[in-house]
Amino acid sequence: MELSVSRQAVVINEMVYEGNLEQSVESDVLLPDYCPDIVKILRCFCTAKVISSQIVGDKLTVDLSCALKVYYLGNDGNIRCSEQRLPYTKSCDLKMQVQDPIVDVCCRTDYVNCRAVNQRRFEIRCAVTLECRVFSRKSEEVVCDADGAGIQLRSASSEITEIAGDVSCQFTMHEDLQLGAAKPAVQSVIRQECVARLGDYKVISGKVVVKGELMVHLLYQPDGEGMAPEIMEYSLPISQIVDVEGVDEDCQCEVELGVISGEFAPKVNLEGESRLFAMDCSLNARVRSHRRQQLQLITDCYSTEFDCHMEKVPMACMNLIKVVEETCAHKAMVDLPSDVRSVIDLFCTVADASSRYEGGAVLITAKLVYGMFCQSESGEITYHEQPEECEYKIPLEESYDSVIFAPRGAVLSCSYSMVGADKLECRADVLLCGCIYSVTRPSVAASIVCDTTKPKERECEDASLIIYYAERDEDIWDIAKRYNTSLAAVMSENSLEGGRLCEKRMLLIPVV
Repeated sequence: MELSVSRQAVVINEMVYEGNLEQSVESDVLLPDYCPDIVKILRCFCTAKVISSQIVGDKLTVDLSCALKVYYLGNDGNIRCSEQRLPYTKSCDLKMQVQDPIVDVCCRTDYVNCRAVNQRRFEIRCAVTLECRVFSRKSEEVVCDADGAGIQLRSASSEITEIAGDVSCQFTMHEDLQLGAAKPAVQSVIRQECVARLGDYKVISGKVVVKGELMVHLLYQPDGEGMAPEIMEYSLPISQIVDVEGVDEDCQCEVELGVISGEFAPKVNLEGESRLFAMDCSLNARVRSHRRQQLQLITDCYSTEFDCHMEKVPMACMNLIKVVEETCAHKAMVDLPSDVRSVIDLFCTVADASSRYEGGAVLITAKLVYGMFCQSESGEITYHEQPEECEYKIPLEESYDSVIFAPRGAVLSCSYSMVGADKLECRADVLLCGCIYSVTRPSVAASIVCDTTKPKERECEDASLIIYYAERDEDIWDIAKRYNTSLAAVMSENSLEGGRLCEKRMLLIPVV
């Protein structure tokens, strides 16, 4: 009987590119006429957001928006903010054609320099790093079964994860936010902070229904002379339907909600009072769906009748270990200058996040920066900040040779309490998200060939059984292969179970 080989198409994911792109950001900002003159620069921030990414041919192109915010002390004695958004496009050559690509890009601000050229003009210089990873989804054919020509197969069960879909959906939220009854009317918005948090999601065939909340923190200057800044906080529901081709209830999804931009402007109500904030936010919902596949991979073979050759090739496999969405509670003691009378506003940002795998766990290290606007005993407004390091451990149930995890971090909330006259206990809830993958490269059968012109010579032509004295822990497959017999026949003749011998014993080897 001739050898018949069956093949199976397997969809695998492989990281084909990992690298950083540098983007310099430069801007000269002239204040509008309605803004007060600059007395002192308090702090400048550069926040980069990815708008889109695509691969055409062998080139990766990333579109991003950089929000430049300069907080300064005006000649009216109040905190002011000048904001500018700059679009950029960054490209790089991948030096390969990527089949069905998936792109991950994270932005990190390396440094920000800002100086006042005169009372009406800023000069800003920044650098942003884009951390890029490109994954390829490709189909490879492997041998899954063979029959005839006395072929004997050894197979192993393996699970791989296919990234079935990766879709981003941008949407906007518009809302008029009402001031609290006890709060004074609004003159201007000083600082806004928006964080989107996933609440739940539901998979319906071809769609993912995403629900969450948008948390808004506003610092504003009241309308009136000599009034201190006020804070308002809001929580708004998010509901969005994302079309994801091929997604179903068997898929495990990573759902990410992110804020691309947020604008808040004072607005008058029906009574003519400035007691509303007109909110205009742009958000992004990203869904990455994973489907697990169970495979029987041929790891070894031989023929009892002919010379046999199996060609093996390594197959790069990424397996989803865990979808991470965990909150880390961080505390830090911040030293204040001795002349600080009060804290106007406290906030915390994630400057960078990285991970490493050791000791059966993924260790996340996030660099946090606590920043605050303060008022001194003399009434002067100042800015102080202190960097801190946050570590979080995610234990894994199994051990792995190689792990990929690119964590994303966002601060959900921040609070403080005074400890003595010159210390502040700061608390931040840090959301850590991402997918943990293991990476393996099993050798799989690409082809099996039996040479029918080279039949095997049989030893002991007249014997039907061979007596073999086996050692403990010997592999039964190796014994059957050595004596060129059927594994099933050896197992049946000796009433064996399992793949290895538990003790020394005599085996009867059938001659086939």
